[in-house]
Amino acid sequence: SYRTREYSLNFEANASLTEQPERDNTERLNMSFSYQKFRANRWFSDWYSTYEVNDELGIEGRISLGGAYGRYVVQSNANQLSLTAGLQATNERVSGSDNSETLPEGRLQMRYQHRNPEREATMRFTTTVFPLIEDLSVFRAETDLTLRRELVDDLDLDISFWHSYQSEPPADAANSDYGVTTSIAYSF
Repeated sequence: SYRTREYSLNFEANASLTEQPERDNTERLNMSFSYQKFRANRWFSDWYSTYEVNDELGIEGRISLGGAYGRYVVQSNANQLSLTAGLQATNERVSGSDNSETLPEGRLQMRYQHRNPEREATMRFTTTVFPLIEDLSVFRAETDLTLRRELVDDLDLDISFWHSYQSEPPADAANSDYGVTTSIAYSF
């Protein structure tokens, strides 16, 4: 992440490979890039792009590109709560199909962050719902909870709990995937 008074740039990448006895190995990859432009009265515009692979959900590749408008409902040194709403185009290739499909989706997001500077600790919670514009009963959702604690100067331990859901999964795929990830992060 890089933040100035006028904007914020964010890049995030997560990958996991799960080996399971008597089952196929599964892969999950998420990458995202966003540019957030701060506006007056705690409003902001958010432009973003994501790439995903999730074998458990039958997603061989999903690329999304979109924009949203949001507001920091709460914004202090210790707490931030933001709500956003926007639109995106999503190109998706699912297992069992040689073709990809581009779909218009909405994007509704709630993000909460709590910082405790005395303990050098942070908690982030994000949940995002992507309703299909053509049929609002079809949607997918992503939820992430990350706890971060500084071990030594600029070296942090992260524990993340994530959950992915889709209301209409491809054939032979699960509609839900979840996991726990631990990581070491360095800030510079």
